Amino acid sequence: MSDIIGISTPTISHHLEVLKQAGLVKEEKLRNIKYFYADKDRLKKIIDDINKYFFNAE
Repeated sequence: MSDIIGISTPTISHHLEVLKQAGLVKEEKLRNIKYFYADKDRLKKIIDDINKYFFNAE
């Protein structure tokens, strides 16, 4: 991933940890490998809240 994005692995790990603390991604650890994935329910709620706030959409 670091080669694709062009930033170091520790920097990616740091940003993923920040996103995890914010509740936007979840982490699953299998043996010594961490897998991160988006918390779709949390992201949907945030998008819905933004739509309601800015566009008064229900």
